[in-house]
Amino acid sequence: MKLSTILVFAFLIASADSGAAERKKIIHLLNGKDLSNFYTFIRNSKDGKRTTDRNKDPDQVYTYKKGVLRVSGQHMGYLATKKNYSNYRLVAEFKWGKKTWDGRGRGRDAGLFFNATGEDVLFMKSQECQLLEGATGDLCLIRGADLAARGTSGVKRYDRPGKGEWKNELGFRGADEVEKPLGEWNTIEIINRNGRIKLTVNGRVMVDGKNADPKSGKILIQSNNAELFYRRLDLYPLSN
Repeated sequence: MKLSTILVFAFLIASADSGAAERKKIIHLLNGKDLSNFYTFIRNSKDGKRTTDRNKDPDQVYTYKKGVLRVSGQHMGYLATKKNYSNYRLVAEFKWGKKTWDGRGRGRDAGLFFNATGEDVLFMKSQECQLLEGATGDLCLIRGADLAARGTSGVKRYDRPGKGEWKNELGFRGADEVEKPLGEWNTIEIINRNGRIKLTVNGRVMVDGKNADPKSGKILIQSNNAELFYRRLDLYPLSN
C-alpha cells in the first residue's frame, strides 16, 4: 500500500474518532424522557392575586411528550436550566402553535434567554433571542445586560437585519421575513464563547457581537401569550 493511501486512511479514522468525540459531548437539554434538566418559574393567579412560583406548574404550561416540549403560553414565566453554561453552541428548533391567550390580536410572543444570572424574577439579567411574529431574531438585553455590536453598546435591543416596519399584530410577517410560516419548524443557533455572541435564525445572521455581559448563566424558555413547541435544544460545549 502506498504511503499516500495509508495517510488518507489515517486521516479518515482520526476524523471519525473526532466526530464521535464531539457527539458524546452534546448536552441534550431536551433529553427525550423528561424535564429533569429544568425547573419552572411561573406567574399564576391565586384568589385574584398574581404570584410567581418556583417548581409549581398547576396548569401545565410546560409539558413534554414524545420528545416535543409544548409551551402553552397561558401564564408568563419560564422553564430554566438547573445548571449554568458557558462557551457553547446552542441549537434550538421551535414552531408556533395555533393557541393564543392575548385576546387583543397581538403577535405570538415568547423568547429564548441565555446567560441568565441572579435571582429568579421576570426576567433575569440575560440576553434574549426574541421570538415574536415579524421580529424573531431581534436580540434584547435584559436588566442591564450588554453586548457590543454594530459599532455600539449599552442599547436595549438589536433589531434583526431587514426587519423594516413592524406591527404587533397576530400573524404579522415582514417584507424580508426570516421566520418560516406558522406551523413550520425554525432553527435558532447561538454561539456564546468568551463574551462573543453570534445569533442566527434559519441560517441567517441576526447579530454578531462581543464583550457580552453576562457571558455565562442559565438558559430560559419563556412562556408569554402564545403556544409554541420545541423539538430540539442541544448544547455543544466549546473550548476556551
